[in-house]
Amino acid sequence: MAAADVANHYAHPAFRRDIQVDLTRQRVVTPFYESFDNIEALLTAVYDRVETGLLDRMRSAPRGAELRTDIRVALEICADYFQDDPRLARILLREPRRDDTLRRHSAQRSPAFILALAPIFGAESEPLPAGGEEDLAIIATAMAGALVALYLDWSDNRLDVPRDHLVDSAVDVVLALLNTRRR
Repeated sequence: MAAADVANHYAHPAFRRDIQVDLTRQRVVTPFYESFDNIEALLTAVYDRVETGLLDRMRSAPRGAELRTDIRVALEICADYFQDDPRLARILLREPRRDDTLRRHSAQRSPAFILALAPIFGAESEPLPAGGEEDLAIIATAMAGALVALYLDWSDNRLDVPRDHLVDSAVDVVLALLNTRRR
């Protein structure tokens, strides 16, 4: 079974917490699953694959405009990614809130994720790393929490706003958090 099939099973709303037993009983991924040392390695591999897909889209985005415009383009890509396949939102946004392994994994990756995006935002973003690792971790956590809440509620239809309104609000949140870093 391909990783995409595991992702489909993992992202399904009825996903059972004991994925190892569930998948083994169904005998759907035994050869694939056995290529991982443990369930944590499998879960993080699926998470990383979905995150890489989002980052790849962001890296190919046009950039070099005003900071606000570049951030908006990146956040539109997020909206498109989750709108195109809501299962991806479940994997990146919901499951790390439910699963300790993924929560640790995503928390460790948040500062790196933001630093990976810094070149996308051009010269205006160069002050981002200036505040030190502790500040970056705080900003990354706040940004992740705010954006996860916005995009997850929107992709689950609990936040009934037009896509453009969501993106505009997300841009405002990101800029506000980035500005706290420069004070």
